[in-house]
Amino acid sequence: MAKPAEQSPTKTGYRNLLYAAVLLPFVCAVVAHAMGPTPQQPQVGEEPAGLVFEQYLVDLGEVPPIPMLEGRFRFTNRSDRTITITDLKPSCGCLNPRLPKRIYEPGESGEFFVRVETAGEKSGQKEYYVDVLYEDSKSRQVQLGFDFVLPERKVVVHPRALIFYQLGRDATKREINISDYRDAEMNVLEGTCKSPYVSVTIEPAKTMSAGYRTTRVEVTVSGSIPPGKHQTLLNLKTDDPTYPVLRVPLWIQGPDRAIQQVGGTKNQEPTVERLERK
Repeated sequence: MAKPAEQSPTKTGYRNLLYAAVLLPFVCAVVAHAMGPTPQQPQVGEEPAGLVFEQYLVDLGEVPPIPMLEGRFRFTNRSDRTITITDLKPSCGCLNPRLPKRIYEPGESGEFFVRVETAGEKSGQKEYYVDVLYEDSKSRQVQLGFDFVLPERKVVVHPRALIFYQLGRDATKREINISDYRDAEMNVLEGTCKSPYVSVTIEPAKTMSAGYRTTRVEVTVSGSIPPGKHQTLLNLKTDDPTYPVLRVPLWIQGPDRAIQQVGGTKNQEPTVERLERK
């Protein structure tokens, strides 16, 4: 009777390794189930930003030839902390963002607007932004965008704003040129300003050799204005339905301390009133 063939040690060891590889995942699963889940140490992360905006980019695309464009940014305090908005820093002073209320409780909402006078802008893609600085549990900053595309320029105001350094008693004059590149004849009818220290003179429109019309506006700021910084707006009314009013910001820097005569006679030294910066 023949003896059965003996298996070599190599084949036996290989078979045992194969069985172990098959059974190992099952054994590990049984052990893990018996021991229960391993407790995880909680990770302390940074508190999320509490100020949430409905839109972080207002993109108007290509806009019609209107005198003013506006972007609206609405936000909500989504945290459980009080938020204080410390500053709004625009990429261009022409945006002029204003936010009278600065403190917002949890769940409270607010909004602010940015505006651009298109008459002072060249045609093409425009990209502006405003940095919003605020504090909740820490100092934070978020950037908001305001984009649009202006068609080929039609009416151009140059310069877009006027700055006066009125440190003496003599009046200061600056000029604004309004150029109309359209096939139209826009006339500037009058200029008004709420500041009693500003007067306006409008010259008749002239047709330039290049074919466009331009109007020169002379702006005069009187001497001896109150001390400090003054900001106002010059409104130029026209007879054009597309651009009925052109607005030009005016920034006037007065002296640090003004001495103004408020009384006195021929034989008496005038009374002097000193207007201190508030």
